[in-house]
Amino acid sequence: MTRIERKTLSWTHEGYMDGILGLAPDEDLDYPGSEYETGWLHGDADREAGLTAPKYPCGTSLPALKGVEVTIPKGVMVKTSGKPPKAAGRSYKVKALSVNAGIPAYFTNGFFGEFVRPTSASVQWAGTGGLWTEALLEDVVLD
Repeated sequence: MTRIERKTLSWTHEGYMDGILGLAPDEDLDYPGSEYETGWLHGDADREAGLTAPKYPCGTSLPALKGVEVTIPKGVMVKTSGKPPKAAGRSYKVKALSVNAGIPAYFTNGFFGEFVRPTSASVQWAGTGGLWTEALLEDVVLD
C-alpha cells in the first residue's frame, strides 16, 4: 500500500509521522511547499531534537476500554477538567469510561498558522467529585 492509499488524516500529519519515525520522504508527496514536506521537516527536526513519536497517534486502532479497570502509576501526568495537570501522587486503579483518539499534527489558521504537534490517545474516567480526568493511554497499565 502506497502512502497515498493509506492517507488517514492530513498530509501534514502523515509527513510529520514519517519524519519523526526517521522514514525517508515520500517521493510522490514531497515537493517544495507541500503540506507533506512541511510536516516531514517538523517531524525530522523533532526526531533530531530527541522527541519521540506518540505511541498511539490519531488514526491508529485503540483498545476498547469502557468499563475496564486500569492502573494509573505514581508519577503519571493526570489532567482534571478545570485544573492544571499534575503528577499522580500514588498508584491507583480507575474504571475507564472512554478512550479518546489523539489529535493529528496540523497548522492553526490553515497552512500559514502555527504548527501543532500530534498528541497520543488518552483514557478518561470520572475523578474526584465526578470531574472528567484523563491520562495518556501509553502511560496507564491495562489490567
